[in-house]
Amino acid sequence: MKILTRKLGWRGVSLLLGILPIVLVGMYCLVPIAGRLLSNRRPWEPRAQLFAFFVELDLRAEPEDVEELIQSGRYPLLGHPQYSSRDAGVLVIATPFEWDAHNWVLYLQFDKGLLVAKRIRIQDTARVHPSGAPDDEVAQADVPCPSWLEIRRE
Repeated sequence: MKILTRKLGWRGVSLLLGILPIVLVGMYCLVPIAGRLLSNRRPWEPRAQLFAFFVELDLRAEPEDVEELIQSGRYPLLGHPQYSSRDAGVLVIATPFEWDAHNWVLYLQFDKGLLVAKRIRIQDTARVHPSGAPDDEVAQADVPCPSWLEIRRE
């Protein structure tokens, strides 16, 4: 601090300490914008692929059919399917991470080895249905929705 005061004086040090928080806040605000601008992926492309995958995947499909469709190479931006840690009968396929965790996640619910429900939610919480996503599809009206996937009504 003594070196700074000798070189800049107290007025210069005060000005520097006043400007520093403004610069840090500005950088914090610009990082997400710069990340999106510098990203080589347009944010709608993974969502479009997930939507197309949702439409192409038939109810009553088997987990092997899902794996085969992912491996076909038509959906390179989608993540590898993984079983949910909350429910062994739910297969999860996600789009790449987006800032604020608003990327879409497809939950495929299986019963006795057959696909009985398709639901799209956001990464941040499985209880929010993203705007622009297709409505949930179920094989029969009596297919129960896991409580952690029920859409939160506000």
